[in-house]
Amino acid sequence: MIRKGILTLAVLFMASAPAWALLGAGFGVRGGLISNYQIGGAPAGVPVPKKLTMIGVHSAFSRIPAFVIEGSLEYNWKQESYSDATYGDYKLRVNDFSANAFAKVRFPLATLKPYLGAGLGLHKLVYTVSNETGTVPIPDDATKPAYHAMLGVAITPPLMPFELFGEYRWTWISTPDKTTKFPTLLAGFTLKM
Repeated sequence: MIRKGILTLAVLFMASAPAWALLGAGFGVRGGLISNYQIGGAPAGVPVPKKLTMIGVHSAFSRIPAFVIEGSLEYNWKQESYSDATYGDYKLRVNDFSANAFAKVRFPLATLKPYLGAGLGLHKLVYTVSNETGTVPIPDDATKPAYHAMLGVAITPPLMPFELFGEYRWTWISTPDKTTKFPTLLAGFTLKM
């Protein structure tokens, strides 16, 4: 009896999912890979990881199907081991924490929704070097503004309260001397409210 009641509630929830989506809000998770990470202002000859991993959370708001406002918190990182005649064996860790806001224009086509977007962000860049004697942060830690451009596609399965998306994003961080820039290929999941 209890199983039938739970199953009935689950079916009613899934069947009413499109009505819930009319509120225009959602939250979710995302993950991706950064390639060709170029740290602006890095001294010549200093090895820098080019590929980073990205994870994050986001919330999206939309009152009309063609326009979405999105906020995200993301973390990009990579640690690589190096060996140097002067310093011996050491590990360099690149950390990039960010808070971002995006505006996306969608072209709704039933379940498939391609989109273009742009956004602003704040990136906290933290670099550390560690070896057998300990870990030392590199003093160039900074919080810098960033600019984003993106294109992607969202897929909303019929009668489901969630959306899947894939996105290619370009990021430019305003760092001294030279801009830190990188592309990100990411995918995610948004639970619609």
